[in-house]
Amino acid sequence: MGPEGPPGPEGPAGEPGPEGPRGLEGLMGPEGLMGPEGPLGLPGLEGPIGPQGEPGPEGPIGPQGEPGPEGEQGELGLEGPQGKPGSEGPQGKPGPEGPGGEPGPEGPPGPEGPSGVGGIGDIRVVTAVGAEGEFADANCPKEIPLAIGGGGSVEEKGGVLDISAPITDHELSGDGQQPSGWRVRSQSGLYTAYAICTNAAGKDSEESEKEVAEAGGKG
Repeated sequence: MGPEGPPGPEGPAGEPGPEGPRGLEGLMGPEGLMGPEGPLGLPGLEGPIGPQGEPGPEGPIGPQGEPGPEGEQGELGLEGPQGKPGSEGPQGKPGPEGPGGEPGPEGPPGPEGPSGVGGIGDIRVVTAVGAEGEFADANCPKEIPLAIGGGGSVEEKGGVLDISAPITDHELSGDGQQPSGWRVRSQSGLYTAYAICTNAAGKDSEESEKEVAEAGGKG
């Protein structure tokens, strides 16, 4: 036998044969992908009310509300017992000096004094001017060193004197001292101090009386 020759050309397709018998069911394939979501169904019936739950925690305090209208005034209560008096407060500062009062009526004459030792010699008035609260001292000169009186005046209308008193050696005279001048002071404008000065002539008078007595004895 000779060698096998090459295959011939493919012939025309034959007619389909009859359907064969059904084969055995195959194994279950893998689960397919989830399909698209279906349309929303109708709401179901309302269920029964469940049991009441436990109270929740207390919430924060809310903002303060607006004040309500003022209520009617209540009836007056009974008067309470009187309290104890409080402690005495500190003494207040002295107030400003008031204006000078009008001079009072002249008093009755005093009893007659004892007889003097001697007469009075030369009498003169000495003055001094002051202003705005400074001292005005009218001092008697050496020849008439005794002040037997004094006073002062204020030029401003309605002005008053703060001080009007005798002085001894440029200070206000003390008890039993012999005055040698007069001092005044005021808070008003200009003011003047007056001192009535003299010299005690008692010694001269005694000597004169002695001389007169001696002359009478000789006669």
